[in-house]
Amino acid sequence: MTDTSRRVVDPVTQEEILVPPSRSADQAIARAAKLRNGELTVIRMLPEHLVRWPLWIAEYGPVEPDAVGVSPGLADRLAGWSATWERNAMSGWPSAEEAAEWQADGDALAELLEEELWESADVRRDFRA
Repeated sequence: MTDTSRRVVDPVTQEEILVPPSRSADQAIARAAKLRNGELTVIRMLPEHLVRWPLWIAEYGPVEPDAVGVSPGLADRLAGWSATWERNAMSGWPSAEEAAEWQADGDALAELLEEELWESADVRRDFRA
């Protein structure tokens, strides 16, 4: 995937901020202020046994996609991605390639999730930890 995002310097922190292709620099700066002020919900993306959707909020635990504004189509894709992990987590991945493909799929889903929830949440890719 080609990185088409830009960067802008946050005038408060002097840190670089990614500006997604669909957003303006001003929108990215405003979002950074919301994150800094605790106004964005932090959603951890992490599969877990017996949990259909890999979405977690620290204060509440696992959450259903519609509770945080995820579209039904993306919710279905997240459930499938989580189910793939569930099938392979205990017995091991059939190959390193399949594990890497699952990680890449997770990154692609995280990007879609970040785009859908950009105004209200900060998505953390905890499945990468």
